[in-house]
Amino acid sequence: MSPRRTFLLKEDGGRLELENGKGSLLLEFDFITYSSASDVAALIPNILNGASNFDNLSNSITPGSFQLQLFMEEGYSIINTMLKSNGYAIPVSACAIIRNQVNDIEASYAAYQAELSRSSPRSAVNKRTLKQRDAWIGGLKRLIGLDLTRTNIEYEGKWEIAGIDEFEKSIIVETKDRIPSRFQREQMGRNKI
Repeated sequence: MSPRRTFLLKEDGGRLELENGKGSLLLEFDFITYSSASDVAALIPNILNGASNFDNLSNSITPGSFQLQLFMEEGYSIINTMLKSNGYAIPVSACAIIRNQVNDIEASYAAYQAELSRSSPRSAVNKRTLKQRDAWIGGLKRLIGLDLTRTNIEYEGKWEIAGIDEFEKSIIVETKDRIPSRFQREQMGRNKI
């Protein structure tokens, strides 16, 4: 059995440093998100003690800067997964008409996760946390329910159109796998005079 190793974890924005008695390891992260730190900070002023953003928060605040940025990136991934599964091109470009709504959905998700991380499993979830959850779930449902091709987001999926395509029609004609219509069979149901 190997001996236990103790690491000291320091976080500083997008940098994470693991340190033990012998040396340290510095990890730097590039976060890709739709919203900004100030967007999320506006939704959680009670957690940030009135700060306008959460860059370089002190280690005494939970969740810290690194966690909040991870929540934002997780929201980014959820939004992109939903869009891709519905056939749309990702990521949403900055010039897309819907971009502000996507920013708000991601910021709502990060705020919800921040509120949730502060609540205790022994006590009930407070109303503020539930409102944050409703905001991001409702926003995500509205986003998916829209025809996003009208908002400059390219559709990459297969269009669903009623009827059959030309290839299927040619196979049916070749194999004669379709019964002709009643009109062609002279079985219209009218009495002949």
